[in-house]
Amino acid sequence: MAEDYFINHLFMRLKLFDINLEIIMLDVI
Repeated sequence: MAEDYFINHLFMRLKLFDINLEIIMLDVI
């Protein structure tokens, strides 16, 4: 159960990072 939480947490952070990266790219271009 703790592993599931860790994986979900990691996945959520990656998704947020992806979104932030896209926003930065749009700002740069």
